[in-house]
Amino acid sequence: MRHNQSQPAAVRYAMPGVVALLAILALVPVQWLGWTRPLATLETVLVAPISQPLREVAVWLAPATRDAPPEAIAELEARRDELLATLRREQAENRRLRETIRELQSGRAIRSPVPVRQVLAPVIASQSDPSGASLTIRAGLNVGLTDTTVATVRGTQLVGRVRRLGATTSMVVPITSRQHTAVQGGVVVEPDGREEAVLLECLLLPVGDGRLRGDVEFDSATEPEVGMEVVLRDDLWPESAQFLIIGDVERVEPDPEQPLRKVIFVQPRVDDLRRVSEVVLRIPELASGSEGGGS
Repeated sequence: MRHNQSQPAAVRYAMPGVVALLAILALVPVQWLGWTRPLATLETVLVAPISQPLREVAVWLAPATRDAPPEAIAELEARRDELLATLRREQAENRRLRETIRELQSGRAIRSPVPVRQVLAPVIASQSDPSGASLTIRAGLNVGLTDTTVATVRGTQLVGRVRRLGATTSMVVPITSRQHTAVQGGVVVEPDGREEAVLLECLLLPVGDGRLRGDVEFDSATEPEVGMEVVLRDDLWPESAQFLIIGDVERVEPDPEQPLRKVIFVQPRVDDLRRVSEVVLRIPELASGSEGGGS
């Protein structure tokens, strides 16, 4: 009976003892509490199995919501779209600049006995009518243009010769315009058992649809064929323009009146020279009098 009467007293003093023990442990330095680590491990072992199910129940009862208001989210999305648009514009500008560099460098492949300086000029206006077409470019005496300057695309495709020089603008008449006079060209026949290519002379006139047409003299060993390159070989043009590309042979037809001639149609390597948006100008670095040629 005495043992049973002592149990309430033990229970009565247990709680104050635990509180006193915790208070003492709170004042003890941390390095002296290493012996309590197994108790923490025991707590983890007991609680871990049920923590995940309890978390899932809590998420189900109170799902997470966005802290940011709809206006802030819309503003961030708009800013993201603006940055993406800026990135795409910069990428497009980089592509344009790389293409410009390639155009200016490609003209170096045309070897000219006269040193040339190349300038990129935008076409600011174009005029087309039944009699022909012309291009107005933003370049003139201010960049050193002379009457021996020729306009090209990519530095190699001939567009035309600069005319009506102004202080800041000039005019170019494309070789495919009806306003333009005939140009003397040469159909390049690549060497086939020969030491060098052969040029078949041809006099080309604009057709009016962006192409040129002309008669070609040939022999049985060097006939013009579709796909052959046609280059400028005209003494009336500046020396720096010689061997610039006029285009490629698109069609070959027999000349009914002269059996030793054929009629060729030449298509420039640009769809329509009368509608280009910019040109590469080849400006001779010597005085204009050092190069011969009339238009």
